[in-house]
Amino acid sequence: MARTGNRSNVSFTAPKIMWVARNEPEVMARTRWIVQPKDALRARLTGEVAGDVSDASATLLFDLRARDWSDDICQRLEIDRGRLAPLSESEALAGGLRDDAARALGLPAGIAVAVGGADAPAAALGLGLASEEAARGTVLISLGTGGQVLAPVAEPKVDPAGRLHALCHVVPGQWCVMAAILSAAASVDWVVRLLRPDDPNGARELLAAAAKVPAGSDGLLFLPYLRGERTPHFDPSARGALVGLRIGHGPAEVTRAVIEGVAYALAEGLDLMRELGLEPRTGVVAGGGVNRLSQQIVADVLNMPMVLGATEHASARGAALLGAVAAGIAPSTAKSAWPLPVDTRVMEPDPARAQFYAERSATYRELYGRLPKI
Repeated sequence: MARTGNRSNVSFTAPKIMWVARNEPEVMARTRWIVQPKDALRARLTGEVAGDVSDASATLLFDLRARDWSDDICQRLEIDRGRLAPLSESEALAGGLRDDAARALGLPAGIAVAVGGADAPAAALGLGLASEEAARGTVLISLGTGGQVLAPVAEPKVDPAGRLHALCHVVPGQWCVMAAILSAAASVDWVVRLLRPDDPNGARELLAAAAKVPAGSDGLLFLPYLRGERTPHFDPSARGALVGLRIGHGPAEVTRAVIEGVAYALAEGLDLMRELGLEPRTGVVAGGGVNRLSQQIVADVLNMPMVLGATEHASARGAALLGAVAAGIAPSTAKSAWPLPVDTRVMEPDPARAQFYAERSATYRELYGRLPKI
């Protein structure tokens, strides 16, 4: 873990390669390249096989400080390094668009294609968090299907207990510390499907009702472990739970409890970052799960101002910046993050609610160890 920056987990690439090698050896025998999904798509676009350091740093086959594959780890796991794609920084030029791909896409042949990067680091770049210096204590709070709290750092920072991810940033010479939960907006989508399965206005109505419920959801707590969990437990068998249900609870309390549970999970990751010496002061929220209620609850539970990201497509903007460097339009991502316009839609934490949630979070954090494994 000291070398890779991450603890072993079934969601990473190395365990999957080992499973295929042991259970489907005929598939492994036919395999020439082992690549990430975006890298397979880019190979179709350019004809060149490549990988980037941000995605590679989440495979468990990577030396975080060297920013390259680890020969030693590959040998120990009996994984042929020759099957792993050559690595570059995310802003590097991978090649030009092939003629057949250009015809299919309606684009000019030969245009530059960047190596590209992982979604959360690309989102951080897209929101102006190109480096620890540029971030100045601001962290990315991503509320997509899963959720992330990501902070750029100038040198690798590894949690000795393995509860956080340590990754390469898409910006050369920068790294990231990231807390990741598997069900953020997915938890809200689940409760909408459960309570308003055929109502196109169901999500809006549930959020409006939940906004009228006081903090704490009338004693109801939610564990958002609907698909297992990463930070802090790294337990694929973890399961979600609604705890404290009473006959008086209805859709509004359940919906608010789900959003609060996601926020508690993110706050747990943020506290682990503080244990590593980071000093987050502000969050910038982005992703499909962002709305006024979730923004305010996250601000209260994390007890930090939450700025609404000035673009709804932060990862795409980060990818566009990488493409601009690869095409020679910009000199480097480190120098050309092109700040977004200042967004004044800031949710400040309410002191009384922040204090309440701080006290309530202790009960939330005890639930994982107290609930029986089923």
